[in-house]
Amino acid sequence: MKKSLMEKISELEKKISTEWKNMPKGWTEGSRKQFWDTLVGDVEHKRTKCHKKVRKYFPSEDATWSFCQSLWDEFENK
Repeated sequence: MKKSLMEKISELEKKISTEWKNMPKGWTEGSRKQFWDTLVGDVEHKRTKCHKKVRKYFPSEDATWSFCQSLWDEFENK
């Protein structure tokens, strides 16, 4: 059975959030927050800005949106 787009996005979000839990050596929650703030700044549409800035580093649109969504969920969606 073919997976829907939402199922694929959900799987990517889970993978990315798991990878964030296993941060690179030297990274902390504070440095991750600083990365997010530096990446998007003080704009209204932070996920869109994130997507525009990091798109070239991801293999697909879905992966890019999932990456930005995972950061937004962690730092903005409270």
